[in-house]
Amino acid sequence: MGYNTEYILEADERVDEIKEFVEAEMDTYYSKAIIEMLDGNISPSMKWYRHEKDLRQLTRKFPGVLFTLTAYGEDPGDTWIEYALRGEVRHGKAKISFPSIRECKVKHA
Repeated sequence: MGYNTEYILEADERVDEIKEFVEAEMDTYYSKAIIEMLDGNISPSMKWYRHEKDLRQLTRKFPGVLFTLTAYGEDPGDTWIEYALRGEVRHGKAKISFPSIRECKVKHA
């Protein structure tokens, strides 16, 4: 069965060159999805368990390019982001916060 997640993958430069590399040289089941995401599309809900490995491969080939992977899991609140640069991947979990009543400028009668 597995766990489905929707992804958005962005690169801050050299997008066409990266897409060519993915299509020609990356040995991954997700090559088509990676190319679609780099074209600005959200991935279909999928099980991309090796996303970190694929990001490392991309960032080693393109060390000066910052890759940003945003993910929306099927469970409520399971939203996170990964930044990949120079062979390293860093993960951050989303934090949801609400403004205080004061910030909303709600006044009691």
